[in-house]
Amino acid sequence: MKRLCVVFVGIAMLLNSCSETLPPFPEVGEAYAITKGPQDHLLANYFGINAWSPDGRYVCVLGVDFSGRLPEVTDSATVALVDLQDDNRYIPIAKTTCWNFQEAAMFHWLPWEDGLCAFNDMREGRFVTVLLNWKTGEERIVGRPISAVDPTGEWAVSLNYARLRMCRPDYGYAGQGQDPLVDKVWPDDDGLWLVNLKTGEEKLILSVADAREKMPQITSEDGMAYFCHTIISPGASKIFFLARTVQNFKEQLADRG
Repeated sequence: MKRLCVVFVGIAMLLNSCSETLPPFPEVGEAYAITKGPQDHLLANYFGINAWSPDGRYVCVLGVDFSGRLPEVTDSATVALVDLQDDNRYIPIAKTTCWNFQEAAMFHWLPWEDGLCAFNDMREGRFVTVLLNWKTGEERIVGRPISAVDPTGEWAVSLNYARLRMCRPDYGYAGQGQDPLVDKVWPDDDGLWLVNLKTGEEKLILSVADAREKMPQITSEDGMAYFCHTIISPGASKIFFLARTVQNFKEQLADRG
């Protein structure tokens, strides 16, 4: 207890000595809504991903018609922007069936073209990335869904959202837009994919099987291994991700019906 007291006293003395040199704490205004009904709204991407356009004028949002259950493949959501400089004008720009309440549609602003953004959708039965210039309406499809984008907007990390739906239902996408490889506990042909958003080039850079020795061991007879939650470092030299395993996977899958 005496040691704790010394630590706290030391911190207090340090704060007092710096109080004259520290900048004032910024004032924070009251929160207010920038969207309204009839739909409910959430940010169109995950926390840690910038929802504001490069010029700070628009915020990306997702408009949904329900809550309290997981989205199914027939449930579409509205990808929209809120214009903060025009009385919070609501601007729908697309629809998507690749979304959830945790990570939405993984919307990203791409800095290499004015008005360019990227988000996940299902097209022709596949989970893909849609590159959309919402100002011109021009659209291009990249063959894998995005999980993270590097600061230049050129490179993205992709993973298996169908497998994620099985292992962590609230973070994956409904439907068979990808092969979930349900019969492979440690797939050597799936894992982290690096995708060039400008060219569409894709490459498997780390399979789930390659990471097996570093992952939590499966002690049940029917476990499953998967990747999720990717982040590219500011210098685009490293990728952070979670490598997880599930015990009694098939039993849990059966319980969900």
